[in-house]
Amino acid sequence: MDQPLAPALGNALDVAVVMEVLTGEQGAGQDRLVDLTVRLGAALLALAGVAPEAEAAQRMRDSLASGAAAERFGKMVARLGGPPDFLERWGAHLPTAPVVRAVPAPQGGVVSAIDGRALGEVVVHLGGGRLVQADRIDPSVGLSATLALGADVAAGDPLAQVHAASDSDAAAAVQAVAAAYTVGEAAPVPDLIRGTVV
Repeated sequence: MDQPLAPALGNALDVAVVMEVLTGEQGAGQDRLVDLTVRLGAALLALAGVAPEAEAAQRMRDSLASGAAAERFGKMVARLGGPPDFLERWGAHLPTAPVVRAVPAPQGGVVSAIDGRALGEVVVHLGGGRLVQADRIDPSVGLSATLALGADVAAGDPLAQVHAASDSDAAAAVQAVAAAYTVGEAAPVPDLIRGTVV
């Protein structure tokens, strides 16, 4: 993976991006998530004999646009023991971190490389994953508003937002995220899917 799929990393922050897509509040950086979901979902539906791939992709996009996908997701959450009003009030149900800090770009230019593994490790070290089995996961921490490859930035512009449980965790994460981004003069054109989906 040469960049994050969605503009957020972390448990509640990832769910927030998904809910924005499902409820039509699509923001910047979510196109890759929607495109990959539709492409892979359509391939699976075609392999299962539900519909030809192009038709399956259109059905998925129609389901998103009509709100049918969101309604189905809300019912799934409720049946799994989640809040029955999650679809309508998801923002109130998702936990938020007490500290949010921007990661400033060290120089102006174009985002030319992103170390996706390093960003994932930042989330784990913030408490969004486990370093050892006994660790307790904090669903509120992570990264949001992560810039994608090819984004133009000026020195000091935010590359991402860190969501942390403490100021010291945020400071360490800001340094690690800055190190995971390379700002240069040009960026490669990333492929959403490399190779053939089978």
